[in-house]
Amino acid sequence: METRRFTNPSLPTTLHAASVLLYLSSAVAAVAAVFERSFLALFGAALLLCGAYLTANARTIGWLLGLFVASAQLFLPVLYLATHLSEGVDTLLPITLALPALTFAALVHPESRDYQRVWFN
Repeated sequence: METRRFTNPSLPTTLHAASVLLYLSSAVAAVAAVFERSFLALFGAALLLCGAYLTANARTIGWLLGLFVASAQLFLPVLYLATHLSEGVDTLLPITLALPALTFAALVHPESRDYQRVWFN
């Protein structure tokens, strides 16, 4: 019988941390969606939640989804900053980029990539 999990402590530390960080990012995006009334933020929260759940259940699509959304969370604020550089740097930018950067780093860590390549479906 196949077991479905929300977290999987039997994964390597980096992958387990990545799935927990994806859950945390989805919670932050859901709160942002409520306050901003943004469908895009709600869609991003759903993608993060799916990526976290599928990564915890050893699915390659979950790892790829988490990697895609974490890289988008890194790329979009940097793109905004590059286009609005004359307005000045936002003081919250390092905090805004910290969680996606940690998630991205945990997902592309060699231990995570090797385990995902060998053991994920």
